[in-house]
Amino acid sequence: MRIAVVLFDRFTALDAVGPYETLSRVPGAETVFVAQRPGPVRNDGGSLALVADRALVDVPEPDVLVVPGGPGQSDQMANEALPGCSRADPRPPYDAGSPRKAPAHLVERFRAAGRFSRRGQPGAST
Repeated sequence: MRIAVVLFDRFTALDAVGPYETLSRVPGAETVFVAQRPGPVRNDGGSLALVADRALVDVPEPDVLVVPGGPGQSDQMANEALPGCSRADPRPPYDAGSPRKAPAHLVERFRAAGRFSRRGQPGAST
C-alpha cells in the first residue's frame, strides 16, 4: 500500500506528522512525504521544515493521500497535480485537518475526532 503525505508551504506540522506516525506503522505500507518538488518544506510558523522525499508526479496514484491542514491548504485543493483534485476527477479530496469532510463510508464505524477552532474559541473540538 502506498501512502503519500503532501507537504506544501504553510502546512500545519501536527496534521502531517500525526498521520505519518500512525500510517507508517501499517504492515506492508510505504509512507512518504511528497511535495511539488523534493526537498525541505516549511510549516505554517516557518519554524520547522520537513523533507519531501519525492515529487507529487513520482507518486501518481497513492492508495491513501493525506493533505494536512494549515493556511496553505486551500491553495492545494486547486492543485491539478494532487490525485483527486483534478477537475476531471470526481472523487472529493479528504482533508486530514477536518475529519468532518471524510466520506461517510470511511467513518461510519468510527467516531471522528479532531482539532477545530473558531474565532475566539481556540481549541474547540467535536
